[in-house]
Amino acid sequence: MSKLLYNQVLPLSGVYLAAQMIQEIARSGHISDTHLEMMLNTLLNTEPNSIEDVYGEVSHLAIGLQTMEDAMTRSPQANMQITRYVIALLGMERQLSRSQKSLGELSSRLETMKRRQLHVELLDDAMIEGFAQIYSDVLRPLAQPIHILGEGVHLKKPRNQYLIRTLLLCAVRSAVLWRQMGGKRRHLLFSRGKLAKEARQILTS
Repeated sequence: MSKLLYNQVLPLSGVYLAAQMIQEIARSGHISDTHLEMMLNTLLNTEPNSIEDVYGEVSHLAIGLQTMEDAMTRSPQANMQITRYVIALLGMERQLSRSQKSLGELSSRLETMKRRQLHVELLDDAMIEGFAQIYSDVLRPLAQPIHILGEGVHLKKPRNQYLIRTLLLCAVRSAVLWRQMGGKRRHLLFSRGKLAKEARQILTS
């Protein structure tokens, strides 16, 4: 198991997990609070000791790793809509990386959320709305809107809209880590086999 590849696959699986959760909200209106809390913590843990530290435990990424492996191997379980979300989110992160102003604003706004979290529960509506607003203000202007497909009855609910925007922000956070670990978009085209194999090894280790 290559440590470099390992450190790339974990955050990339975080992008896939966020995309999977977005689809779950759009289709069913429900997601796991445990996974949501873990993803929100990635936004506040801006000085981790390791990639694993960002996500708490590698096991928390199991769904993302499986979704990623399916996508990379084009298995019957592969979900092309999630792949489209991931590609769009990596493109958004690329635009973010080119804007020092946006990076500075994002860092400042997340520090504000850290302070708020001292007084408000992480899963409180006020926190979700705050993260969603950061996405709307800082990230959404950088790229074409990401069109979320799902059931209208779920997509029209304000809390679900806030959750989706928050998870888009979480996905970009993981995409930032992926790029910092040397991840590049061409790897999704030319290194799918390696990525899938590494994801499988992490899942079974």
